[in-house]
Amino acid sequence: MVRSNNSLSAACIALLALTLRGPFIVAQSSPSTSPTLSAAELQADFAVLRNALEEAHGALNRFTPKPALGKQFDNVRARLNEPMSRFVFIELVSETIAAIHDGHSRLEYDSATTSAVARARLMPLRAVLEGPRLIVLFNDTPGDTMIRPGMEIVSVNGHRSGELVSRILPTISGDGFIETGKRRRLARGLG
Repeated sequence: MVRSNNSLSAACIALLALTLRGPFIVAQSSPSTSPTLSAAELQADFAVLRNALEEAHGALNRFTPKPALGKQFDNVRARLNEPMSRFVFIELVSETIAAIHDGHSRLEYDSATTSAVARARLMPLRAVLEGPRLIVLFNDTPGDTMIRPGMEIVSVNGHRSGELVSRILPTISGDGFIETGKRRRLARGLG
């Protein structure tokens, strides 16, 4: 739903909060129907990630103290106790990588996920973040003049835009504790 200053306008816009490298996408299959990984596979992959980061990252604890980052790893690992889709796992791994606060650290997708991202529909609006609000910058939908620049995106597929922003931001890597780049990346990735 998009809102202007004085009136409400409805728009159905699909968005899945996969934020890692490319645009935010709507997966052609929902997270619940995407390939499922077993708890053992999830834990094994996560252990490899943790070991690789602890062994090879030159500034792993530059912004996040070792005990705090260790707690982040432990908390995520504890959540890997049942099968889950690769999209949910990507979100958890992204939160963990973002907790390092190193804008150069990122998750590279496997070929199946890269292919899903390439086939996904993009949201036809370009937006800017103003505080917690998403404001339409451009409407790239051919022939649609109902949604205009300056209108607020109130919800996406029944989810309040503020909820989506607060869910997506923690999965985006950024340098230190500066939020500006993360917020610009989020807004740029919406369309």
